[in-house]
Amino acid sequence: DISHSYGLSPGPGYTAFYKEQKKICATGGQTACTSYARLNVLLPDVIPDKAVWYDLLITACKADTARACVILSYMLSDGIEEYLPFDPKLDAVPHINERRALRFARKACRLGNPVGCWNAGLFYDEGEGTRQSWREAQKSFARACDGGHYTGCDEINYEKYWHGD
Repeated sequence: DISHSYGLSPGPGYTAFYKEQKKICATGGQTACTSYARLNVLLPDVIPDKAVWYDLLITACKADTARACVILSYMLSDGIEEYLPFDPKLDAVPHINERRALRFARKACRLGNPVGCWNAGLFYDEGEGTRQSWREAQKSFARACDGGHYTGCDEINYEKYWHGD
């Protein structure tokens, strides 16, 4: 059960928040749609719906909601195992998913989300969905670090150690 690995319970707090976000999303609030979409697969008392956990994220990312782009980046890469039980076709062509995940990460980074920058750095560092590029990874990690994502700072130090720059 995915929800329990995140420490979520079917208690009134998350469920009430989920319902509130659903109402706000219905009025066009993209930030609320992003929260609503993410919780759609995490809460044990909610039936996952692809029109919520995927389609709303695509719409929100297109509307420049950086967090939605970050979640899509995660979803289409390392986080795919959370979503596969709800749509097994997501993993049908992993290399295309990684390219799409990188595009979402780069967009989130351009929109100022440091987690998106960190995700993009990981793609460049590992050569997933793109050619491996230590320099591009460094740029992305530096933007993540500048944005307050301190794991990005750690990655810069790690990369400098291994690459000697």
